[in-house]
Order: sequence, then structure tokens, then C-alpha cells
Amino acid sequence: MFSAGDKVIYGRMGACIVREIGKRNFDGVMREYYILSPVHGRDQSIYVPTDSESLTAKMKRVISGPEINALMSDIAAGEMEWPENDTVRREQFERILMQGDNTEIAGLIGCIWKHRARLTEQGKRLHQSDERMLREARDRLHGELALALDISEEDVPAYIEERVVALSEK
Repeated sequence: MFSAGDKVIYGRMGACIVREIGKRNFDGVMREYYILSPVHGRDQSIYVPTDSESLTAKMKRVISGPEINALMSDIAAGEMEWPENDTVRREQFERILMQGDNTEIAGLIGCIWKHRARLTEQGKRLHQSDERMLREARDRLHGELALALDISEEDVPAYIEERVVALSEK
């Protein structure tokens, strides 16, 4: 399914490179593993058994150009409704981040951005827990976009802003 050198997203770890596929003996059992290296500064390896459907299901290929364009439209639209109830909102945002669907993550980012703008107009600030969710969503999306576009993560916010502003003006 995956090969060494493939760019993937692995669950909440985010952007990774399949460094190799090899056999390892953990706990006396020899198995074949995808050995992943996280892209953002984590000096570690992630071992995903190739025969584990539940764990390999968390691996997905990095998005393509057309998918990136669709994500920018989702962020610009910001169509997700803001859940007023703190518990409901936290559970909904956690579910979105856990599932890792880029369309929903982009919608979450757009939703929080729009809510933060409304609060700023009222002289208020976003709750710290919502800021944390926004940061995690941005980190996940920025890592994948940097990998897909072959740019640095520092350049991703400018890329998104440029695209979202252009789409918002249409």
C-alpha cells in the first residue's frame, strides 16, 4: 500500500515520511512495519504494523493540488456553525481532529477564525481551549500543506492567507 519515501499523514501525529518498510522483533514477535519519521521536529520513529488494518487505516497519503484548492475554499467559506455550548464544541472539535479529515479541519479553522473576528469586534477574546484547538488544527493542516507543496511550514500561513483572501473576494 505504501512505499519508502511516501509522504503520509498518520493520525494525530500529522505529516510523516515512510522512512522504510522493515521487519522488527518487538516482544518476541517478528512483524513487518512501516517505519515513519514525523516531519515537524520530532526526533522519533513510529512503527506501524503492515498487517494491522486498524493502525494502517490511520495512514493516508498527503493531499494533492486539487484537494488543496478545495481546502482553501472550505477555509474561506467558514460554513461550520459555531457550537455555543462549550462541552458540545470541545467534543465536536476533538472528534474532527481525531478523525483527521482535512475538509472538516479546514472548516473548523474557518469557523474559529470567524468566531474570533466577531469576538474581536466586541472587544472580547477567544477562550483558551478554542485557541488550543485552532493551534492544533493549524499545525496539522500546515504540516500537511508544507509537505504537499514542498514549502517550509513558516511559509504556509502566507500561502493560506493569500489564497483565502483571493477566494473571499470572488
